[in-house]
Amino acid sequence: MKKLIHILLFFCAVSSAISHGTAIAIASWCIEGADAPKCFSHINGTYQRVIAVDRRNNPHIAYGGDHLYYAYYDGRSWNYETVDTSSGVGDGCSIALDGEGKAHISYYDSINNRLKYATNKSGTWVTETVDGRGSDTSIALDSEGKVHISYAADVIKYATNKSGTWITETVSEETGLYSALALDAEGRAHISYDYYNYNDPSNSTIQYATNNSGVWVVEIIDRGDLGSARTSLAIDAAGKAHVSYEIFISNISNMQPIRVAPG
Repeated sequence: MKKLIHILLFFCAVSSAISHGTAIAIASWCIEGADAPKCFSHINGTYQRVIAVDRRNNPHIAYGGDHLYYAYYDGRSWNYETVDTSSGVGDGCSIALDGEGKAHISYYDSINNRLKYATNKSGTWVTETVDGRGSDTSIALDSEGKVHISYAADVIKYATNKSGTWITETVSEETGLYSALALDAEGRAHISYDYYNYNDPSNSTIQYATNNSGVWVVEIIDRGDLGSARTSLAIDAAGKAHVSYEIFISNISNMQPIRVAPG
């Protein structure tokens, strides 16, 4: 089934208010249509869209499902580009901007079950296949502009081109979903993800992995009947990981609480 999807941008604008006789600045939400219409189809009815902000505070958005699209605001108007015209690409996408404001996008090719990467750093879009399998991607750039990607390929994997060519590694041999990647100040990878135990759902886990010691070390953050839990990860100034994730409570209808695990 085709559905009409409008890409909306939410951002904060500063306005004034009076508190105890003193004027203070507060932020209010503004809503702007970034792109419409684009038609996507997906068996779950969900459509990937991710955002990054450049040094001029202009937003850049990647989104897709039928193709991979890119929209950015240049300070005056919105610009729209089709990054990859192949069919069935763009789901599971993630975006990062380099110091020049050029976009780097990891994404899933659902037709061929591949992990793909696209960038316009040369001035035109260049796309390439990173791995023969890979979905649920998350991308980050290190201080030298090298690319790091975490993704699911039954197991959780990690890819980087910091050596000049793509190198892929298996992070965990357990079945993983919904990875999230962040880099610390030294460019070391930190990844959170969901391991759903199909044989024993009550023994499913939220896991965290890092290669800051030179090898991948995996820790269990939470355990239980968590369902298929999406995770998000951030690294603080001290290099500590903070993970948020949802859990499914089977005996309470439609309840999906969010948990936070500080490092």
